[in-house]
Amino acid sequence: MSDNISLFSGLDENETKKLHSYMESKRFKPLEAIFLEEMEGNAIYIVQEGCVKISKIADDEDSGEKVKDAERVLTYFREGDIFGEMSFIDDLPRSASAYAVEDTLLYIFRRSSFDRMIEDDPKFAIKVLLNISRIISQRLRRTDEILIYLATQLDIYFT
Repeated sequence: MSDNISLFSGLDENETKKLHSYMESKRFKPLEAIFLEEMEGNAIYIVQEGCVKISKIADDEDSGEKVKDAERVLTYFREGDIFGEMSFIDDLPRSASAYAVEDTLLYIFRRSSFDRMIEDDPKFAIKVLLNISRIISQRLRRTDEILIYLATQLDIYFT
């Protein structure tokens, strides 16, 4: 399974086992919250099996308050996908909520485990951090593509 997970990209078999040793697994039931928008974020999640929905509650345009029952689904993650990396890196609250869609098993890589990894093996930690950076970069590039497409469709210019 680690072969198709970008967090493990470029790691040999021993390094893959080492990274796994810093993780834990947890099972979630359908509709169970993995984390909620605005919660403190301190972990990256990897879908081992199942499906996860990422959603956000829409804000009222006038008041800026959250609108009850105004959930917007942003994306779904399946086996091998990684999510939660933004809050793991920037220590800001979660920007969206994550829910299990079906019985789901996740690997959880906590920031405290990464901090321990830095102490144990700094070179290895840099390799892992580089992979996390690549994941974020890929997502940003994809977001840019979507933004450009939408701006073109709506004839909007960004300054």
